[in-house]
Amino acid sequence: YRADWAECAFVFLERALGWREEVGVGRLVRDPPLDRALFEEVCPSGPVGFDRDGHVVLCERIGQTDVGRLFEHFAEESYIQHQAYTREVARLYNAANSKAKGRRLYKVVYVLDLRGMGVAHLNKRLLSLIKEVNELFGWYYPETVYQFYIINAPLVFRTAWSIIKPWIHPITAAKFAVLGGDWRKRLDQAGISLTGGDLPRRLPSWKAEAERLLERETLETLSLGYMPHDDLASLGIQAPG
Repeated sequence: YRADWAECAFVFLERALGWREEVGVGRLVRDPPLDRALFEEVCPSGPVGFDRDGHVVLCERIGQTDVGRLFEHFAEESYIQHQAYTREVARLYNAANSKAKGRRLYKVVYVLDLRGMGVAHLNKRLLSLIKEVNELFGWYYPETVYQFYIINAPLVFRTAWSIIKPWIHPITAAKFAVLGGDWRKRLDQAGISLTGGDLPRRLPSWKAEAERLLERETLETLSLGYMPHDDLASLGIQAPG
């Protein structure tokens, strides 16, 4: 992204760690934000499969975001906390996936389902919030996306994209692919395997996924992430268990 990236890396890392401490991100998985079940109903998202390289595939049903209920029940700070919770659980999900497959897989594939998207989703308050989250998480969850696939895009998407695209780094914007009515075939050609063979009517709950993960591994173990044995050996670190 920049010529002085190596020199800035530690500055950016310190900034990210400071934000995590300030917001209390490390406590979110054990202590989810209030009204998590309602948030997942209003802003549905969840893991739905894997691609041929082993990356976790996530789906966000942006077109089903209930804008009215979102702003009725969630203030800006609360919205950011819930989105951070989602990313923290996804981070643990990636760690568990990496361990199961025996290789580092920290990026995810997003399927963005826009079915139901309308002018309500061009609400200035919502767009401002999306912009803020994009900027914030661009700093604190960098390089975590492998590919975006947009499906069921209505005509209003063109307007939305013209507003949102300038906020997105060109390298990230290049990862977006808009699929047509044959999106299932296109996803299959891209090597994406959806659990159950298709997107579910109801997406898995991130809170339920977190509880399932923590039945198998401790939060402390998953929070460490995953490092291949060869990398550990090169650093003179003994692989756990």
